[in-house]
Amino acid sequence: MDPVINLADVQAVCAGFGHSMALTRDGKVYAWGDNDDGQLGDGSHENRSTPVAVQGLEDVISISAGGSHSMALTSDGKVFAWGYNAYGQLGDGTRRYRSTPVAVQDLEDVISISAGGNYSMALTRDGKVFAWGSNFRGQLGEGTREDRSTPVAVPGLEDVISISAGDDHSMALTRDGNVFAWGLNESGQLGDGTHMDRSTPVAVPGLEDVISISAGSDHSMALTRDGKVFAWGSNGNGQLGDRTSENRSTPVAVPGLEDVISISAGRYHSMALTRDGNVFAWGLNESGQLGDGTRENRSTPVAVQDLEDVISISAGRYHSMALTHDGKVFAWGWNRYGQLGNGEIDHGEDSEEESYSEQESDGEREEVCKYCNIPNTLEEKKWRIGHCRGMNQCLISLEDQLNNMKAVYLISPSGGKFAYKTTEILKWLKNKNTNPGSSEVIPNSRELAIVLEGIVQYQEDAS
Repeated sequence: MDPVINLADVQAVCAGFGHSMALTRDGKVYAWGDNDDGQLGDGSHENRSTPVAVQGLEDVISISAGGSHSMALTSDGKVFAWGYNAYGQLGDGTRRYRSTPVAVQDLEDVISISAGGNYSMALTRDGKVFAWGSNFRGQLGEGTREDRSTPVAVPGLEDVISISAGDDHSMALTRDGNVFAWGLNESGQLGDGTHMDRSTPVAVPGLEDVISISAGSDHSMALTRDGKVFAWGSNGNGQLGDRTSENRSTPVAVPGLEDVISISAGRYHSMALTRDGNVFAWGLNESGQLGDGTRENRSTPVAVQDLEDVISISAGRYHSMALTHDGKVFAWGWNRYGQLGNGEIDHGEDSEEESYSEQESDGEREEVCKYCNIPNTLEEKKWRIGHCRGMNQCLISLEDQLNNMKAVYLISPSGGKFAYKTTEILKWLKNKNTNPGSSEVIPNSRELAIVLEGIVQYQEDAS
């Protein structure tokens, strides 16, 4: 395994959905991979297969990579963010995308940050937690489902020492070793024994003396002081590491691991670092993100090959990262955007989500989703968008998503709020699918295209 090129003296790494970040010992930040929304922070929207410097930052002490946005914390306790901002996740009071860092408003004395799918979190020195951005599933923890473009305090928490933002759920660890979670809970990722979403924090039972936490896409992890790892939530790809593919709504122990000092939860895979500098991974492996030389999913931990003396790890959407004691960065897995930093882009390699077009043409995935009861049978040449968040990842037609709705509000990058009739949206989709060059599109179609994947999050009667 070769290190990421053009990087040296690195002290921290972070893997996002399609991009990667590194922090050097002189307080500078570098990024590479997907840059469609400006998440690399170099002032452009050009994907990069090797690291580029993030502009306008000094004395950075911590970094975090989210879905399509990035964050940095400086030594004076200030937070900066850049990239995708349709939900206000940059915290600058707007919904304008940024290709260079902007300061997050109304925050001071911050000691920790975490970037989620479409939202952000910060922890202040006095043990208080703040969140902003998308709040569709209550992941901001302030008791509502209203998106926020500036930070709001998460109530009901004291003496917090660590935070972690997942896709749509959040976690906090208190000084006494207790874990709290809130947000989406369809797969049991909150660990409270239910599948009920929570808009305020709830305690995760069955855990003691926790020293570290990590929120993945739909699963969660905790590390205890004795070096043991626990996991809960979605387990369709074995990401809980308990030898099954059964979802868990309360924590279960991950077998076969000892002396673990660090953990990281990705989209459908998990990672652990042991005291002797070895890395283990388990879960989805279709892009080789487990690093064991195969593409076979694993429901128990396997050793990552060709790595030693590792001091830090990070699991992204479909790729993984490790930092060694000598300041070198290694990455493996999906490389569609150049996020491995090796100077290459694997255009022909599809992720699970991006392979749906093949599945539509060959008629696969005809089972009925056990979560929404919608058959996965795909009609040829019929435009479909979105998918169920359940284990089977079934596709749902846009017509079904917009059923009985008069209109949908969409929010543009500049902050404007536009109402579209469902018939207009379907007309635009038809033109886009059958004749990409058609001029018969509704206004602001770029903004519409940006948020189509999450259009369920904008369901609202705009009549």
